[in-house]
Amino acid sequence: LVNKSRGQASLNHSSLNYSSPDIAAIKYGASHGNALALVADRTVGNTLEQQGAFLSSLWMHALLCDQGPRRAAILGWVYIASRVAYPLLFRAGHPWLQLSTCPGYWVIWTNLAAACAATIFHIDLLSFAEW
Repeated sequence: LVNKSRGQASLNHSSLNYSSPDIAAIKYGASHGNALALVADRTVGNTLEQQGAFLSSLWMHALLCDQGPRRAAILGWVYIASRVAYPLLFRAGHPWLQLSTCPGYWVIWTNLAAACAATIFHIDLLSFAEW
């Protein structure tokens, strides 16, 4: 691939294969021949990717906010529901998958915002909601 005839390294593009792979092959790998295996792999992968942010934000909300444990439990159930919906909506594809991922992200950011507001500004961001 490298041409060193002039003492300079240059890339020889003639030996490269420029095919246009589809986005799914790039994102998920071409090795997934079974659709259910891909759904299971992405469900576990996405859950593990978000677990650190979810658990830390959930605990911060529970420990730092007024009525934190009760609200954190409700938000935790919303998050679990979004995780349960993930494999079904992943199978349906985009944009349906957003119906699972966006509520999960909303729960994480709500937990973080409430915990930060309670700690820094001593206000209850979720006081408007009668939980």
